[in-house]
Amino acid sequence: MQRLSLPVRLFLCPAFLFLAAGCTDLLSKPDPLHIIILNEAAPAAPLCSSPVPTQLVVALPDPHAGLDGERIALLLGEREVRYVSGYRWDAPAPFLAQRALVEALNGSGCFTGVGVGSDGLNTPYRLSAQIRRMHFKQDASQPPHAAQVELSLILLNGINGKIMGRHVSSVERQGDYADPYALGVGMEQALRQAALDAAAWCWSVLKGSSYH
Repeated sequence: MQRLSLPVRLFLCPAFLFLAAGCTDLLSKPDPLHIIILNEAAPAAPLCSSPVPTQLVVALPDPHAGLDGERIALLLGEREVRYVSGYRWDAPAPFLAQRALVEALNGSGCFTGVGVGSDGLNTPYRLSAQIRRMHFKQDASQPPHAAQVELSLILLNGINGKIMGRHVSSVERQGDYADPYALGVGMEQALRQAALDAAAWCWSVLKGSSYH
């Protein structure tokens, strides 16, 4: 076999590396996903005439399978999760749910303050959640027809570790979700309603307890 001269080898090596890098870029980089923004979940007017005299920390919710990222989830046949092609939310689902809860609880007027753990609130009360549903329901060959949000909530007293209550906030909004704008509006409304339901429940538990 004829060996290549040193000058030829020095020329071919960078050229080969350049072509290999170019091929890698072409094959490994998908098109960027378009971002769908969910707007604020605060109510138009306070829900409570007077707040309970306590603050509340909202923990980052724990997502069920397929809901830990930014992709917009479709649920087929109650078992299979797929994702909307070409689009994503503006944040991962747990952060969207936490943001909606904080905005709704703060805007409800039911508490003296609501925030996340990094906000430095001085309170033993902690609201944790599991995201069981944050999907759009879809038949096999049809556009999404229902936005679903289901949050399993636990209100905890951090001083004594006592679980003060459990609640499931579940919302389904029927609609025509065939375009990205409609997807954003539908999920925005479902998340807001679930978060407002959570606010009313937390207020009821704290107001009726002897822990505040």
